[in-house]
Amino acid sequence: MSCFGCHHATSLLAPSVLAQLSPIVQHPPAALEQALQRLGRNIRTARLRRRWRLEDVAERMGVSRFTVADVERGKPGTSMAVYPRCPLGPGAARSATGGGRSRPGW
Repeated sequence: MSCFGCHHATSLLAPSVLAQLSPIVQHPPAALEQALQRLGRNIRTARLRRRWRLEDVAERMGVSRFTVADVERGKPGTSMAVYPRCPLGPGAARSATGGGRSRPGW
């Protein structure tokens, strides 16, 4: 049953459609865009240093390899919910050395 006439309509749209509708995604502030790109470059560098494939990281995060590639590109439309699940992001070094919370299977 469709409820496109009610306030729940946006919850039925695919994330890519929502990203297309959002002005902040279409034209993010320069500082935000630069920060996402820098974070993405750092995540990519960390992945390559560990010799992990996109598929390896995607499996650990529970997302597709395309989502990991979007994170590495700093794509503004990528859900912020995926960043904390990245085993290569900020805090990953603490986890690897025992200084942070350990994550099962990583």
